[in-house]
Amino acid sequence: MSLEMNLPRKPPRSNVPLLRHLVPSLETTCESEIAPSLKGVITVDNAQGRINASSFKAFSTFPGVLGDGAGRPQLSEDGLSEDDVVNIQFTRSAIVFPSESFDPFLTLKAVQEEKCTALYGVPTMFTAELELLQNGVVSDQGFQYLRTGIIAGSSVPTELMRKLHKKLNLTELTICYGMTETSPVSAMTTTDDPLVKRVESVGRLLPHVEAKVVSATDRSEILPIGKRGELVVSGYLLQKGYWNDPARTAEVMVVDEEGKRWIHTGDEAEMDAEGYIKITGRLKDLIIRGGENIYPLEIENCLLAHLSILEASAVGLRDKRYGEVVAVFVRKDGSGVVTQDDVKEWVRVKLSHHLVPKYVFFVTEYPKTASGKIQKFVLQEMGERLALEKARDIL
Repeated sequence: MSLEMNLPRKPPRSNVPLLRHLVPSLETTCESEIAPSLKGVITVDNAQGRINASSFKAFSTFPGVLGDGAGRPQLSEDGLSEDDVVNIQFTRSAIVFPSESFDPFLTLKAVQEEKCTALYGVPTMFTAELELLQNGVVSDQGFQYLRTGIIAGSSVPTELMRKLHKKLNLTELTICYGMTETSPVSAMTTTDDPLVKRVESVGRLLPHVEAKVVSATDRSEILPIGKRGELVVSGYLLQKGYWNDPARTAEVMVVDEEGKRWIHTGDEAEMDAEGYIKITGRLKDLIIRGGENIYPLEIENCLLAHLSILEASAVGLRDKRYGEVVAVFVRKDGSGVVTQDDVKEWVRVKLSHHLVPKYVFFVTEYPKTASGKIQKFVLQEMGERLALEKARDIL
């Protein structure tokens, strides 16, 4: 465990309070009532003098562990040697790290100054970079060398891909799809896929990976080509299960009649005749309004095409009449010219009347995970509260 933690665009914070909560007797022995199985903690001191860790006798230091192991054999006597070659790699290119953690400004400046050809990230990272370009914080010059990279981590709106092609010259940008539970990539687009497939799908399965689309209400029903359902994956890349959680493992991992294991991804998808997979959203995010299925990604993609909207996230809120209604959380550009009525009219004209959000909330940022994914359950909680406040104001 590091004695300090670096978070994006924030100064390092001390981990000592967390360690003391885990092991109250930091100065003496490594004993913990919270984690009785804990036998030891090895620390890496990166505090650069900001924290005095010499008094933490309960822990072992990394240099100390290395010293204790000096001169001792580390490998069993089975023909292996510490001098055997275990990895051969060759680099034809440079990897540029603009900062310790993601910073959109430093990333774009690094691309310009180092003439980078590839860029990687999750959708919210690319959105932040496009915002800096749109607001003139970073010049739109110097990206002519960019061409490829990977975008992954969550659903990629089609409109975002089009903007990345146009604004950052990422015409060969590829999309990866997968889960931590599948090690993690199951499908991927390629640079020579047809444009529409590179923009609107997550590509085709990788070698030795199988997938099928099954009914969300009947897992035994395999749906035909072009029908939406839950994506299920099988192959060498599957995890064995969740550690010490057989119930959760049984919930998402099933064995078919042939003895083959499959994992239910929780993602709604459809597959075409050529094997390209299109992710249409998370099943748990599906909005059911008066019996009609509404797909948040469809609304989000529509709103991203609006020139004054930088980012949008759609969620379902409880409603007495319809069961659920659509709420969108919109992040607009610096001009601030778009209104709630503008957002509703845009969806009405571009999509359909029944997809028009009942609530439009403007935000400056979204609650996100450490990997940059928007936490929709938090947005739902915010939306429920804001909708209740609005109803009270009307009364």
